Amino acid sequence: MDPIQLVLGLVQNIASAQQWGQLFSNLDVILKGINQIIKGGNTLEQEVLTVQANQLTAATQLTASTNTILAAIARLPQTGDPVTLPTAPTGYGGADADAIWGYTVAGDNRTTGARIVTAGRFGVAMSQSIEVYQRVRDPAGWSISGDWANPAQDDPSHYDYSMVVDPSTILPTDASFTTWLTRVYPSLLSSPYSNDGTGHILYAQPSSDWLWRLDFGIAEFAAYQGHTTAPILNIPPVWPLDGNVTFISGGDLNVDDVIEGPMHGCEVLITSAPPGSAAFIFSDKTSYRYLGALAFEDDDGYVETPQNLGFDHAVYCPKTMAVAARVRFRVKQGVTGPVYPFTIP
Repeated sequence: MDPIQLVLGLVQNIASAQQWGQLFSNLDVILKGINQIIKGGNTLEQEVLTVQANQLTAATQLTASTNTILAAIARLPQTGDPVTLPTAPTGYGGADADAIWGYTVAGDNRTTGARIVTAGRFGVAMSQSIEVYQRVRDPAGWSISGDWANPAQDDPSHYDYSMVVDPSTILPTDASFTTWLTRVYPSLLSSPYSNDGTGHILYAQPSSDWLWRLDFGIAEFAAYQGHTTAPILNIPPVWPLDGNVTFISGGDLNVDDVIEGPMHGCEVLITSAPPGSAAFIFSDKTSYRYLGALAFEDDDGYVETPQNLGFDHAVYCPKTMAVAARVRFRVKQGVTGPVYPFTIP
């Protein structure tokens, strides 16, 4: 019930009250109602004060944030404003750019600017992965030397001349580093390339003092060839198909009893035999009997077991040596035909 209405009703009923006890009871109720009204008013006043305080706090925070934003905007350079550089710390030459970049760094007597140029040159070179190879990564690549602090020269680059050699192209028959280059990379033996005198190819980059050096030289060639040839030294050769052999100067069965090598084998073509020679026919091939034999000889003059001549078109290889120094023939009179020695690269 509304406290005010309760009070008014009690007052109206006082006159009709028949006992003072009832009157006092009603007065007590009235006082409680009045206190409740006062208490409610105090609570409402407190809530109004709290709202007002919160509004003041929000306004204060908004003002502070606005001032912070305006101050940050004011610090930004505007069109036409002079540029103000920060003050350089002590120990770096001075407060202007020339003094800072020209400051000599202790330890190597180079300026700060020279060091920056050096770092830039190195970054350019290392970003060109085809140009700079560390030996641990690619023993057949190039290394570079020069004045990294010279800002007047071109950046290190030799794209027009870059050539990374492939050691797997080295053959057991390559007698030297130069022989191998002549066969596979002949352009490295002429301008613009040169030799450093220790078996390494050099390339001097124009408009600079950059010097490129091919890290794969005579020593590396010898080590690689020794490694690659070792497994085949104790293996007799076999015919590796026609495109994989090189024919050398030969001779004739009717004239020569010794044909010099070195060789990995020979082809023998019997063009004529004495009348009545024993033979077997294999389709379009003829295999003769008792016409003669051949034997391969090593470089110490020792000869292996002879091999009988047979087919009119035949290939022969040593049985007990990897390379023969020469081949010897013994044939009947009237046996003729060319002999074609070959090497296997």
